[in-house]
Amino acid sequence: MSTERGGAGWALFAPNATVGETIGGLARRLAGQRDAWSTLTVAADWPVETPLTLNRATSTHWSVKGGQAAAWRDTGRLVVARSLHALNSGVRGLPLAEIGYQFVYPGGRLPDPDNLAACTKPLLDGMVDAGCWPDDTASIVRNGGVRVVSSLVHGRQVLVRVRRLTHAEACSTGVWEAGAA
Repeated sequence: MSTERGGAGWALFAPNATVGETIGGLARRLAGQRDAWSTLTVAADWPVETPLTLNRATSTHWSVKGGQAAAWRDTGRLVVARSLHALNSGVRGLPLAEIGYQFVYPGGRLPDPDNLAACTKPLLDGMVDAGCWPDDTASIVRNGGVRVVSSLVHGRQVLVRVRRLTHAEACSTGVWEAGAA
């Protein structure tokens, strides 16, 4: 796994990279091999001091939330999507995928993962704005969940994991049946 840092606090993680290989080198090596990856992970610094949550105890005025949501959307469009495009050999459109999020807190009390939907929705909207997918409907992207971890070293980051859906997963309806385990 190779990591390359650049710009305003972003990092790329490429599972197909060799040690010391740059993202540009990886992109050139994988050119024409659009199916060469199964999972891509991008890390980005939080665009604001604390993530938006749906928790009423930490509610703020709508005008403040609007600006914060815009900052998260910009992070999805300008940081995450650009990194995904670079890792996908420069091809803008990505295949059907499952998207998971991991929020890294600098310590202290951790929020409920479900409350962070106020951040994950603008991040995904930003990726759609940038052309990663034509839309964010459930038939194109699936929710891979939200994890919350604590790290004093790597705090205030969000990791976005995009996992390519297999053909069988993409074709399944995902409908649950009553009584099924």
